[in-house]
Amino acid sequence: MKKEQTPCCKQVADYLCTHLDEKLSSRNCKKVREHIETCSNCASLLRSLKIIITLYQQEPYPELSSSEQDKRIQKVLECIQGMKK
Repeated sequence: MKKEQTPCCKQVADYLCTHLDEKLSSRNCKKVREHIETCSNCASLLRSLKIIITLYQQEPYPELSSSEQDKRIQKVLECIQGMKK
């Protein structure tokens, strides 16, 4: 995402998926937050991602290794990436 431009929906979705597990405080994060406040599609994507993560965390699968859990999370993220194309 270019620093001085307002991000488009695809850039916001890419950014959210890339930085899901980070605390965001950068200039880009501020622009993403501003975009989400005015874009119902991106706000919906963010809510969906939060729900997916919450549900996933509430229903641990002890029979799965950490690497297998990571693979499943990656598949969900790839699905989301495919939805925005």
